[in-house]
Amino acid sequence: MPSLVTIQQLPPDASENLFGLEKYGKSKFPRCTSQMEIPIVNGKHKLGLTDEQEEDFAQYFVNNSRTSLAWKTWLNDYVYTAPYDQKVLDLSTKEDQFAYQVFIKGNPQLAFIASSKKQAEEQSLTGYKYVVINEVEDEVEVVSVQKTKNKARAKLVEIQDDELEILKIAHYLFPVRGITTSTSAYKTIDSFIAESKDNALKFLSAFNVDAETMDVTVTVKRAVEKNILRRGQDNYYYNHASGNRIGRNVDEMVDYLSDPRNADEIGTGSINDSPITVKKQLRDKEL
Repeated sequence: MPSLVTIQQLPPDASENLFGLEKYGKSKFPRCTSQMEIPIVNGKHKLGLTDEQEEDFAQYFVNNSRTSLAWKTWLNDYVYTAPYDQKVLDLSTKEDQFAYQVFIKGNPQLAFIASSKKQAEEQSLTGYKYVVINEVEDEVEVVSVQKTKNKARAKLVEIQDDELEILKIAHYLFPVRGITTSTSAYKTIDSFIAESKDNALKFLSAFNVDAETMDVTVTVKRAVEKNILRRGQDNYYYNHASGNRIGRNVDEMVDYLSDPRNADEIGTGSINDSPITVKKQLRDKEL
C-alpha cells in the first residue's frame, strides 16, 4: 500500500438527475462535504481493527487503553469528513491511517468509500459515494475486462453462423421469448457481453455446461414458453399432456427431467416419441 492514497467523489450514474451535476461527473456541489460516524453494532464501535491496532490508536489519540472510557468517548465524537472533490490521505500519519483502516479497509460494508473502481462497479447498488484511486490497479483491471470481453466476442463469432448452436446458448442464458432467430440471439448475446466482465464470463461458462444439462434446460425453457409446461394453482409446473407435476422452477424441472426414471416424460426428440412427451410436443409446435 502506497503512503499516499487519493480519495475522490464517485461519478453518479448518467441517468440520475442531480441539477446538472451528473454532466460533470459530480454528485455534490462545491464546498459540500460528506460525513460519516463510526458505526455501532450491538453496543460496540465497529472499527474493523485488530485489538493490537485499536490499542495503538487509543494510546496515540487519548493516551489511554482501548477499553478506557476516554477512548469510547473519543470514538463517539469522531466524525470523518470527505471533501467535495478529492482528498489525499497520508498513511504515514496516525490520523489518516485511522480513517483509512476504519472507513475503507476495515468496514467495506459501510458502502461509503470503495477501495477501488472495480469494487464500486461490482457493488454499484450499495451506493458508494467516494472511491480510492489507484491508477496502476485500475489500468490492469481495464485491460483484464477488455481481454475477457474480446475472448467472449471471439467465441460468439465462432458460433454466429450456426443457428442451432447460437439459439441454444441464447435460450440457455436468457428468457426464450423474443429470441427466435440467429440474428436476435446474436444481438442479445453481443449486448450482454458488452455490459460487463461478469457477463462475458457467464457467456463463456455456458460452453462448459455438460450437453445433457444444456439440452434439458433449453427444452424446459422452450416448453414453458410454448405453454407445454404450465404453472398450476399450487405454483408447480405440469406437463399439460400427461398431467404430471414437474417442478416449481427451471432448476427443479431440469432435475426431474434429467432423472432416467422420468425419461418417458421428456422423450428423446425422435419421431417415435410418445405424444405426451415434452420433446414430442415441442417438435409438433415448432414444425
